[in-house]
Amino acid sequence: SINHLSSESGNSVIQQVSKEVKQLTEEEYLSSAPQDLQNLWTQLREKLSAYPDTNFYTTKYYVGWKKDSTGISFIRVQKNQITAEILRGSKTSSGESSKGFFTLDDPKNLAQDRTWNWKSGKMGYSYVVKICDPSDLDYALYLLNQKYESL
Repeated sequence: SINHLSSESGNSVIQQVSKEVKQLTEEEYLSSAPQDLQNLWTQLREKLSAYPDTNFYTTKYYVGWKKDSTGISFIRVQKNQITAEILRGSKTSSGESSKGFFTLDDPKNLAQDRTWNWKSGKMGYSYVVKICDPSDLDYALYLLNQKYESL
């Protein structure tokens, strides 16, 4: 019954499952990445941590960086690179952009456009920036800063 799912006794199904769900730590997420990329992530994270009102959260597939409750970027540490996906927004099928639709100033044209379709018919948009070595960090931070400042 619904009462058993949400009982206040502490024995509800929801409470039991919540106790069993394991939150992935950043260290666990990074554990399979090569050491040079772990070092690069540490440098990137250190710089991003300096921004006020931001925090990180970890999932199985990425580390999210957000300002207050708004997502700025999904950062993936992969086998040969780090990718920072910078969220832009969405457009309806009629072409109307979502509030705060974001356009990046990318003079080097290093950010790749990414799009996807939602079941609702809206189209989602983001930029993907690759960070392969420490020399890429400053430009990636320049791009990430633009999104931060737009919020």
